[in-house]
Amino acid sequence: MVLRRSLEKSSEAIVEAGSVTPPLLSDESLFTFSAAFRYPFVQQPIPCGKGASDNVYEVYIAKGHLKAAGYKEGAPVACKVRRKEDGITWEMMLREVEALRARKHENIVPLFASYTAGWEDPFTTTAQQEYLHMLFQFSSGGDMEAWLTSKEGPGPLAHGGFVHREIREQYVFKAMHDLASGLAYIHREIDGGMHIWKISNFGKPNIIIDDGNGMKHTNDNEFGTYEYQPPEYFAGPDAGYDAKHGRPFDVYSLGCIFLELVTILLYGWVQEGLPEFERQREANTIHECNGPANKTPDISFHNNRRAVESWIDHLERKASHDRDSYDRVFQVLELIRDMLEERLFRLFAWEIDIEIYSMLHTDASEAYMKMRLTQVAQHATQPLTVLDNRHNPLQRVKEMGRPNWWLDILRSYGWTDSSSTKRSSLGNEELTPSSEY
Repeated sequence: MVLRRSLEKSSEAIVEAGSVTPPLLSDESLFTFSAAFRYPFVQQPIPCGKGASDNVYEVYIAKGHLKAAGYKEGAPVACKVRRKEDGITWEMMLREVEALRARKHENIVPLFASYTAGWEDPFTTTAQQEYLHMLFQFSSGGDMEAWLTSKEGPGPLAHGGFVHREIREQYVFKAMHDLASGLAYIHREIDGGMHIWKISNFGKPNIIIDDGNGMKHTNDNEFGTYEYQPPEYFAGPDAGYDAKHGRPFDVYSLGCIFLELVTILLYGWVQEGLPEFERQREANTIHECNGPANKTPDISFHNNRRAVESWIDHLERKASHDRDSYDRVFQVLELIRDMLEERLFRLFAWEIDIEIYSMLHTDASEAYMKMRLTQVAQHATQPLTVLDNRHNPLQRVKEMGRPNWWLDILRSYGWTDSSSTKRSSLGNEELTPSSEY
């Protein structure tokens, strides 16, 4: 009997010790560990970012404790930590994990590993406060917020002069295509030289620059970055989840980012550029959406739509002084207007992808553009008729004067020739949508 009790205690000690032994992580599946979990880090995590619901740390993994495609032994890793709150199910929290694991794209930050666990040093042995940990590729190039708010700008992009302006234009257009391509890929999957811009979630701190080296909504856990949230997100509770989220939400957010990037293109990092645009939004006191009460001053795009439209007009006037050189700027500003439209009038991400690509590659052959459009275009999910008050990709390209082969490809994807009502401003009319887009 004494021997049996001794063996049982030894067994329990072995199990307990095993629960705090640093694990071997991989990108193959989600791991679950006890509250008394020992992180496989070789030094104290370094805080490097904070979002509405996440904290991000720079960490270094012990040798042999992480096996994932694209991971280099000894390289820093970004660890995103999200706390499980009351009212949030694990199923809701793990949607992002499953989506990231299933979708591999050069403009989407790769997920190296994920696991659930508690504190490394819990207050009690029975502590059950659990966290979702996601390990991503670390970007030494920084995130978009740091890039946009840089005092002088990165390297030669910041300086004036015609040559530097051309470099900045090429850089900005490539950045826009990187983001549009990544978003179009995400939406499609639901149904070096230049740096690479990658999406890790929509919001300034969640778009990173690689230099080559569905959640519960509360005031503390918002969906996306407040400044980039679209007007419909603040509709009353009767609007329903689908009317506030989804693809149109992403397109609006991307339109906000594009407008900031074009501002950088035209101004660089001077006070007359982004800081002035922010001051104009801050000065506006007529707000249409009821956002969080603590947002003072409110510099959001959705609550300052007149200031946003006025800034687009201003950028067009600035670019008009050199129309030949800035022809692409006029095209992309028109694209941004369409991205910031009311929900059912917004473009699809795949349209933005192909439009920016065609601006970047004006010398591409017809055969190549046909192949590209065939690859990125998505099928119509329902027939559009003249009674459907919404955006119609086929009608849009007809109005733009695109060649017949462009129209034929869209028709082969189920888009029809029905008419589409066109907006003249950024959201001043009420919509009564008949169904989801």
